[in-house]
Amino acid sequence: SSANLVALGREPYTVYSASWPGKPACASVYTTYPNGTLSSVQHGYTYGNSSSIHGLVLHPNAFFLYAADLGGDALWTNALSPNGSITGFRRKDTTTDGKHPRHLAVHPNGKWLYAVFKASNSISAYPIADTLDWSLKDTSMRYSLIPGLSDSDYASPTSSPLPSLDDRYWSAEITVSPSGRILWGTARAQANTGIAGYISAFLLSPEGDIIERLFIVPTKTIGGIANSVSVAPDTDEFVAMADFKTNRLNGYVQMWKVEGLGGIQVSKINGIWERTDKTVVGMNEVARVNVEDGGCCANIVW
Repeated sequence: SSANLVALGREPYTVYSASWPGKPACASVYTTYPNGTLSSVQHGYTYGNSSSIHGLVLHPNAFFLYAADLGGDALWTNALSPNGSITGFRRKDTTTDGKHPRHLAVHPNGKWLYAVFKASNSISAYPIADTLDWSLKDTSMRYSLIPGLSDSDYASPTSSPLPSLDDRYWSAEITVSPSGRILWGTARAQANTGIAGYISAFLLSPEGDIIERLFIVPTKTIGGIANSVSVAPDTDEFVAMADFKTNRLNGYVQMWKVEGLGGIQVSKINGIWERTDKTVVGMNEVARVNVEDGGCCANIVW
């Protein structure tokens, strides 16, 4: 089975998928016909013996593919040839950054990769090397997707030990707004807890590094096995999310509106991007449509 697939945005429009769960994590490269349908398997390849790949994302230059190895606690950089085939691998260990990387996102400028860690309920940002292999550099910080003891204790350096794992949650999604200004992350609550999941927004600098968490708000249900988030294609003001009820009465798709983004100002001070305003930024639900069959494992496309 495969949890994720991506399609190349340039000719020959190759499609990539990877096995999850699976040992070893096998993956496939598919060719396509001119009408967009799948043609054949161009070739297969494998990751590590303990790998299980849950997330894939392409670099904006369309010559590199990144993989989130949930089972092997690693991130992979794959080089792509002009014909779309996989030509190289580079593995980055993430055991000190977080636990079980699940999904990935790349900043539109191609300089940063963001990973959400399922078990440690955190995200980290990795600089992408501007070299021939476009590999991942070390991250220095991890950012929590669940509430802490205070509003200011959500960030910790990766040089410090991993915080204790909170097994009431399993974080799910990560995505960047098309403007490259906001990074979104979601945490689901486990089905046996009865507590809420959470959705967080992080402010990014014009270069793509994380400045601060703007807010964290509870979702309307536990999140369960959904909490998939999708940002509007033409504005940072609206985001849609699929949610899920464990009693199976209904799931739903809801629309959130972000307030206060227009007042945000950032400046680079002594080489570090900082927020320089005091605007209160928050988010409220503005619309919802129920999915009467219960809703499950949903993704949202605008």
